Amino acid sequence: MSFFAERPGEADTELSAEQVAYYRQVLLTHGSVFGASNCSICGIARCPDWVDAYDKLAAAGQVMAEPERG
Repeated sequence: MSFFAERPGEADTELSAEQVAYYRQVLLTHGSVFGASNCSICGIARCPDWVDAYDKLAAAGQVMAEPERG
């Protein structure tokens, strides 16, 4: 949250398109393998990198995966 936020108490949650793409890639990279609950890189469930990316996307109101184009 910025000290000079127009709406005090609300975090600055806007993400650029590049940030959204990056955090979605982090979710894929650090996601579980074949339904297992552990990160494929870190070996722990809900590793810090995955949780951070998830939280940032959620706070910005972004979907977690790339939307399918139909």
